[in-house]
Amino acid sequence: MAAWHQTVGCMTDKVKAVVVNLMGWQKLRKKELFSQKRFLQQKLEEYMQGSLNDLHEAEMHAYKTELNEILNKEESFWQQCSRVLWFREGDHNKKISCESHM
Repeated sequence: MAAWHQTVGCMTDKVKAVVVNLMGWQKLRKKELFSQKRFLQQKLEEYMQGSLNDLHEAEMHAYKTELNEILNKEESFWQQCSRVLWFREGDHNKKISCESHM
């Protein structure tokens, strides 16, 4: 919202500023999630190898739950990226599929 109000100019300039701002936020968010994912994976691996005996079962469950949430977000992100790519480039197999039915 700040990018919209801080940008002076026409609506196109404001939309571009918002897009740039969102892309920066997305990169930062991806880095945070990747870092958190690595941390959780490392903790779970250490626990499985027996080097973290002081962790309680509740903590391990919380780590697993958080890791699953991050993995679900990551999967959703890549599904959305594939849809955007498909919409942008179109279905290149459509012509072949239509020709084979004629």
